[in-house]
Amino acid sequence: MDKFVYLIKREINFLFHTKKSRLFFAMVYPLIMFFLLLAIFSEKAILKVPVAVVDNSRGFYAREFTQAVKASPYLDLKYTPENLKEARKLFLANKVYAVLDIDKDYDKNLNKSYGASVLALVNNQYLLMGSNVGKALTQIAKGLNEKQRTKFLSKQGILPAYKDLFIAPLQVSENILYNPQMNYVYFLVLGLIPALLQIFICLSITYSLLYELKTRRAETIKTYILTNPFQAVGAKSILYLFNYVLIFMIMLFILIIFFDLPLRGNLFLVLLGAFVFCLCSVGAGVLIAGCTNNLRIAMSACAVYGAPAFAYYGVSFPVGSMPVLAQAWAYFLPGTYLNRIMVNELMRNGAFAVTMHEIFIMFVFALIFFFTGAKLYTRWFKDEKYMGAKL
Repeated sequence: MDKFVYLIKREINFLFHTKKSRLFFAMVYPLIMFFLLLAIFSEKAILKVPVAVVDNSRGFYAREFTQAVKASPYLDLKYTPENLKEARKLFLANKVYAVLDIDKDYDKNLNKSYGASVLALVNNQYLLMGSNVGKALTQIAKGLNEKQRTKFLSKQGILPAYKDLFIAPLQVSENILYNPQMNYVYFLVLGLIPALLQIFICLSITYSLLYELKTRRAETIKTYILTNPFQAVGAKSILYLFNYVLIFMIMLFILIIFFDLPLRGNLFLVLLGAFVFCLCSVGAGVLIAGCTNNLRIAMSACAVYGAPAFAYYGVSFPVGSMPVLAQAWAYFLPGTYLNRIMVNELMRNGAFAVTMHEIFIMFVFALIFFFTGAKLYTRWFKDEKYMGAKL
């Protein structure tokens, strides 16, 4: 136990005196990255998407459509170009993200109770903007359609009591339960924070372990590492574990207090999930360090493991819809499980069993990664040729 405490104090001394740059990397840099992300997503949600309307009809109904676009909470009518050619230039210059081209016979057809058309050109390269445009057009079309149907049925002598039956015999009521405004902050916390922390944890652990080996700094504790590999590696890792758990808590409470992140479930389970997530990421870092005695290769391996992780978490693309190999990779990433825990507890107030299932899987992976990695790491101390090798 004395040796375990000694190693913790030794690691603290390493961070605060020997390698202060690592202290900045482990404790300050993640928060800098977090606040940079908050600066990007500080608007929380994109509600007003810039659009252009080309009015080829220039009649009463066309103006009515234009007014409906102006009144939409999702659209911002920036331009009314004379023709589609001018509108395309605005579209290609990214000044607008949708062009609504009203057909020249729009008013004539509606006056004759024919179908009228509007061509919508939507830039769906930006998914959330495209989604908001689609949502707005659906609402606008629904409102104008009901108005025209009511007018048509009144001409046919349909009594008001039967009007709704003829207008919409089947009515679907949409009620978006989670994140109805496509809030970017929810998107941030569910995906980018786990991805950010995962790569920082892996890099911190692999650097700490392999720096000992490559600089021969570990010669004074070589015997302890060989006889008690799990305690030795655990002592070197525990400081980083609690550091990143604390950083996660700071990020989470900032989002809850200042950015209205919902907390519909159990906060304790979220924090427990974060702890096990950090534990699993520590294990992954130990495993990477144990698989190679080359610091450069280990750092590259951490980047390969952590950098693209966000794409596999299921935030923007469901894991179940991925190819088999991509799904397999997603299930080896602790962020996949933390993402599900936060969705279940922050957004949904879901079942307790669902959260515990994700925590259990991460915990099993953490044990496998850590004990396998620690055992592999000690083999580099059994042969002198691996000590002090090229960084």
